[in-house]
Amino acid sequence: MAQKIIGTINLLNPMNPPQDFFSLAYEWLNTAGKLILVIVEVIVLAAFFTRFVYDKKNNDLTETINNKVAVLSEPSLQKEEIYFSNMNLLLSDIENLSTSQKISSIQISSILDDIPADIRLVDFQFYENKVSMSFVASSFDSISNYESDLDDNPHYENVSVTLDKDKNDSNVGTIKFSVSFDLN
Repeated sequence: MAQKIIGTINLLNPMNPPQDFFSLAYEWLNTAGKLILVIVEVIVLAAFFTRFVYDKKNNDLTETINNKVAVLSEPSLQKEEIYFSNMNLLLSDIENLSTSQKISSIQISSILDDIPADIRLVDFQFYENKVSMSFVASSFDSISNYESDLDDNPHYENVSVTLDKDKNDSNVGTIKFSVSFDLN
């Protein structure tokens, strides 16, 4: 402790320390309260300045998100999204059908390969094991040859050939006819 020099006044240490509650509280506020107030002000200023940094990052993020939303809401991209969504659905349908549907491409290819060169195919329908086709020919001989070829083929049964008489008048020199048969 400091030595007391007689006749001197020390303003830092009171001669008679306060004894009542209010005087002690006042003294504490003057010493520790100032320190607490400075610490709180530093914390508030730090929070205030960090708010500027985080607001800038938030604004940049919001701007980036808005730019991406604007790009994605473009009509051409929306059309492409619908196109690819429909394509995905179509591919899933094809996958489902490929596992459950009977593949008939070899039979159809064989039927189309058997058509003579002087007969032109107009319409082709294939349902399960039934085939129906419409043709245009230049002579009755080619029709009768084609009919006999179909009758002689063991893969076809119930062959029927029908001449379309009302349609033959439009093109002179052409004969329209239809063929239907069942596959074995």
